[in-house]
Order: sequence, then C-alpha cells, then structure tokens
Amino acid sequence: MAITTFSPPSATTILNSLLQTYVALMNSNGYPTVMPDPGSEIYVRLLAVAQMQAVAGNIEQQQIDARMVDTASGNDLDRVLNQYGLQRKPATSSEGFIQLISTAPETLVAGMILSATNSLQYQVSTSGVYAANANVPVISVDTGSSTTLGVGIILTWQSPLPLMQTTSPVSVALTGGSNQETDAQARSRLIATLQNPPQAGNVQQIINMATSVDPVVE
Repeated sequence: MAITTFSPPSATTILNSLLQTYVALMNSNGYPTVMPDPGSEIYVRLLAVAQMQAVAGNIEQQQIDARMVDTASGNDLDRVLNQYGLQRKPATSSEGFIQLISTAPETLVAGMILSATNSLQYQVSTSGVYAANANVPVISVDTGSSTTLGVGIILTWQSPLPLMQTTSPVSVALTGGSNQETDAQARSRLIATLQNPPQAGNVQQIINMATSVDPVVE
C-alpha cells in the first residue's frame, strides 16, 4: 500500500509565492514593481495571509493523518479500524496451574488471590475441592506479557487456608499473556485486510475470524 507523503507548504513558501504573484500582477498591469521590502505594508499584509494559510494547512494535514491508514495513530487508528469492522486487540491474561501445598484436601474458591514477586496478582479460576499437591488452575488478574510465569516460580496466597502452605509453586507454566496490540501491529493487520478483503470463506476471512479470538498465537 502506498505511503502518504503530502506535506503542507510552510509560511515562507506561501509568502514567496504571494510576493511573486503580486509583483507579476503589478507588472502585467503596467505598474513596474520590484519585490516589496520586508518593512512595507504590502509585505506585512501578505505575510499575515501566508501565516494564516500555513496554520490552516497544518490543521488540514493533522485531519488527513488522523484518517489515513498509514498515518493514523492511537484513538484515531482505533476509529479507522472500526470503520472496517476491526478492533485493536486488548491485552490478555496468562493461564496455567500451581501446586497446592497442604496437609489435607482444601476447598478453594474461584477468585482467591495470589501474588508473585513481580507484584502482579493471580487468582484461582475454578472452584473445587483440591487434594494435597494437586494442580490448581489459575489466571492472572493483571494482563500483558509480564504475567507469564515459568514452572517453579513461587506465588504467595493472599489469604491462605489453615491447612495449606502460604506459598505455591507454578506447576504448569502460565502462558497466553500478551500486551495490547501496538499501532504498528494493528496497522499491519488492517492493511492486510484491505489488500485481501475477507469474503466467501477465503484465507483472509479465516485469518480475521481466528485473530478475533484471544489469546492468539500468530
């Protein structure tokens, strides 16, 4: 896809054009004229016009950039995505398992909180009665790639039950956490959609359907 390269003229460029036009018009109408002196009234008037036009051009450029696929960013890019039925992918949570260290089965409730040394929080995702040393499914409360944890990482229970240890190790790595889609990533996905419009079960339609579900491994 072509990249937008339009740039509005500067106040100096506009002023020079106005001055040249003024001199040409005066000369063509029988009034021999040289380039106006910077201190002259006509120069000051044309300078004011040039500055106003330059400001208007910059505002126009901003509006154009906010609407173009290759230049829109942030909320502007989100609006462009929405126009084509797409949304920026949000940050996702990590999921995995921890080992319950206890002297007897424990009844754990979904939402029980644990914390890691990275100060991020995790919670039990499924209520149930878990035997000692059983794997307990957990999901991160926080989102993003920093929520992924490897096997052996220690989590601390916020409110441990009487017969359980205050800490539990990760027994199955917590994975799936991803950061919010960046402008560059969202733009690339949008451009791919525009270059290959999804329709009639083609490859792009399948890709769009697949990548609309999080977490996604692309």
